[in-house]
Amino acid sequence: MKKLRGVLLSAICLIIIGNASLKAQEKTAFQKKIAVQGSAEMEIIPDEIYFSVTLKEYEKDRKKIDISQLELQLARAVKKLKIPEENFQVENIFGYNWNYRKKRSENFLASKSYRLKLENLDKMNELLEQLDEKGIQRVNVTHYSHTKIETHRKELKLKALVAAKEKAGYLLSGIGEELGGVLEVSEVALGPPVTYKAARAYSNLALEYDAGEEQAPLNIDFKTIKLRFTINAVFAIK
Repeated sequence: MKKLRGVLLSAICLIIIGNASLKAQEKTAFQKKIAVQGSAEMEIIPDEIYFSVTLKEYEKDRKKIDISQLELQLARAVKKLKIPEENFQVENIFGYNWNYRKKRSENFLASKSYRLKLENLDKMNELLEQLDEKGIQRVNVTHYSHTKIETHRKELKLKALVAAKEKAGYLLSGIGEELGGVLEVSEVALGPPVTYKAARAYSNLALEYDAGEEQAPLNIDFKTIKLRFTINAVFAIK
């Protein structure tokens, strides 16, 4: 008899717990909610600009201007401008025996490219002024970034979430409803990380100008980096 009573009590407890669980599930299933998107964006001026500088040997008065001489000149200019050593590296080495004036050169002429990381374009202008322009084959910007880009990305994501909450709030206020707590948050995938590239280039031909002509200084900012993030958020409706 006692065993029967124990079984009955256990069964009643299970029924009560089951009903409470079912009601909780029903309440959750019928939770009023609102789903919105929030976004934030900003533009920042790069402070990490990566250059590729290519020097080339050339002939002057039947004498070859050696690549080591040109490289030493570049290294001195880098040191004078106080560019950190780790921001100046050899990128590639080439060789050729072609001369556009003679169609063919008797000497084997080498060229060498270097990678430079600078914080702005002005430093590159200062550096080029100290080099033998005939020994410069090409200078171009390969890509650029910002030292605090990850910090800016985090800030934008938070701003996007706040924007989503504000949007949900004013939408609900328009129909007399009250915003509850957040239920879900997800970031909208924008594809793989972007590498900011540029194709600005200088050449020894572009560096030639009339020395007697006054050159007005140009104050032109580099192309900005545009950041934008979108957040999906689901909020409860009280």
